Amino acid sequence: MKNLIVAGESIGGVLSATTAVKLPKIVNKIFLFNPYDYDNYFGEGISRANLFTKFIYSISAYL
Repeated sequence: MKNLIVAGESIGGVLSATTAVKLPKIVNKIFLFNPYDYDNYFGEGISRANLFTKFIYSISAYL
């Protein structure tokens, strides 16, 4: 895959951004709609998230 365009809303926006950071040679553009606000680049903000959000964030490490 090349020139991938990813989009996401809320936590999906965070997953899209995370994917773009981890795969810069593949992701060409990202569109974020109402992204979840993580403080300090995924630092303390994750503690505000609910269990499902924490799960989604934890699996994003495997992208």
